[in-house]
Amino acid sequence: GVLRMGQEIEVRPGIITKDGEGRVKCIPVYSRVVSLFAEQNELQYAVPGGLIGVGLTVDPTLTRADRLVGQVLGEVGALPDVYSELEINFFLLRRLLGVRSKEGEKQSK
Repeated sequence: GVLRMGQEIEVRPGIITKDGEGRVKCIPVYSRVVSLFAEQNELQYAVPGGLIGVGLTVDPTLTRADRLVGQVLGEVGALPDVYSELEINFFLLRRLLGVRSKEGEKQSK
């Protein structure tokens, strides 16, 4: 998407805590874009691609020690849900895919 100056944004998963029973709780961070920079240029809007510095109206303690690494920023209500569990089912292929065999040879299993 496109970020604009003054736009209301959401950072997910946000602040991650555990309750008394050990369950993980994620609280999204809501903010507003106050500045956009690419290298030494101040921008009015930013599109995907390249490195963009985004100035927000959040408490600086949330950003210290790279706490926001891995977070996703987007328009309020447009970000996907946060999942704490993932189930993966897999199966083995009978033949190797993407491996070429010499002509006349049987493909290895």
